[in-house]
Amino acid sequence: MQLGLRPTDSPAGYPPLFYFLIQPWAVLPYRASAVVWILSHQLLLAASVVICIRRFPSASAIQVAGLMFLVINYHPLLEDIALGQSNILVLFLATVAWWGLRTQHPWCTAASLAILLNTKPHFGLLVFVTWLLGYRAVCARMALPTGLTLVVTLLHFGLPHHLAFGQTILSFSNQHLDWIQNMSVRSFLHKGFVKMGASSACADLLWIASAAGLLILLAIAHSNSQPSHPSRIDRGYGLGVTAAVLLSPFTENHHLVVLLLPLALLLLSDSPSHMSFARRSAFSVTLILLAS
Repeated sequence: MQLGLRPTDSPAGYPPLFYFLIQPWAVLPYRASAVVWILSHQLLLAASVVICIRRFPSASAIQVAGLMFLVINYHPLLEDIALGQSNILVLFLATVAWWGLRTQHPWCTAASLAILLNTKPHFGLLVFVTWLLGYRAVCARMALPTGLTLVVTLLHFGLPHHLAFGQTILSFSNQHLDWIQNMSVRSFLHKGFVKMGASSACADLLWIASAAGLLILLAIAHSNSQPSHPSRIDRGYGLGVTAAVLLSPFTENHHLVVLLLPLALLLLSDSPSHMSFARRSAFSVTLILLAS
């Protein structure tokens, strides 16, 4: 109110745990809270980049420089910082979950996935990927942190808040299907079908079919995965994060920050060295375009 902002009656757009975790920012003055929020997210971004680089000790200086060039110029990241969004936190949690599997720290993965699920629910797809990779015990461990967070938020906010969030999730994506900034596959199909005079139900059927096909492809890609093989984990989490973004019914530009993880895994791995000159050139041009 001191800033002249009008209170809004909009429902909560995040799960209850997220609002519980950001309470320290709520008790600070606005400007101090904004500064601490930006600085804390810069630390999370730096930590995510360092974690990725340290897991690839054989990466060349050119590969590391390419990653830094991408991070510094990545437009969704710049937009996220300008708007004060939470997608860097999502990137960090996904990175820690991947790191936990790579370094055999199952509780880190379980806790990170539990918090991630309570921040952006559609990233629960990473739990499915973890299961496909053969880490069933990690998925079972998730029950403890997930149960604890549910108990804490129920005691703090009460059941009505949780029910209201569920109703928001069910209605929110339908309200923004024709919004120009919604970049999701579902919104793209909806806009195209409606423009051609077809019903939105046809678009939703195609979206559901494509989502089912994507999940089947994920299952096939990891059907013979060896749980301890690093490249399998890298590929699984890279595809899982990308699939979660594609399956989301509501995607804005700044939501693409999390794609820095699969981009980093691809850029730092030895995959580029095995590419032909034409593919390596196309890969380099793609990175430049992403950072432009």
